[in-house]
Amino acid sequence: MAFQLMTPFEVLHRYRKHHHTLSDTLASRLEKNAHDLFCIDGNKSYTWQEFAIDVQKTTQLLQQKGITPHDRVGIMSRNQYTHVVLLFALGHLSLS
Repeated sequence: MAFQLMTPFEVLHRYRKHHHTLSDTLASRLEKNAHDLFCIDGNKSYTWQEFAIDVQKTTQLLQQKGITPHDRVGIMSRNQYTHVVLLFALGHLSLS
């Protein structure tokens, strides 16, 4: 079976019952499926738990760099795992 990296909007569409925020979607997946496959990027696969840890680390890094809720942030990245981590971390930033 082939896996593809889903965009945040595809994640929200697939898991509609999770209050329609990236943070809520992640929390719900952790609660129910923490060790299930989240995505495969190249030769590396990630579970929801690994993804959540990366999101938390990235959120902390953004805070250390002085990024605060409602700041405008530009992202220039290829469609890859780290791009999705950054999107979720930015969404999570306002909850920290």
